[in-house]
Amino acid sequence: MNTSLQLNAGDDPHTHINGKGREEPLHWPSSRYFQIHFEQIHLAMAEMRQELELLRRELADTRRRAGACPRCGRGGTSYTSRNLS
Repeated sequence: MNTSLQLNAGDDPHTHINGKGREEPLHWPSSRYFQIHFEQIHLAMAEMRQELELLRRELADTRRRAGACPRCGRGGTSYTSRNLS
């Protein structure tokens, strides 16, 4: 069951439709207010985690191509030749 709130263009997250079908302001703090903002934070965090993982992979690939130490990132081509001979 999906319990997330879906807002349409023009919807105000600080109002709700009362039992009579009329829009009225929410009294702060309301559970809807926090649910909407927590959902936004959760989505932003998921996107940041994906970006961070991509950056980590790109950095590891760059270090590997440069011949740097995979653990600390130091060195370069001299690191590889020095430690492989």
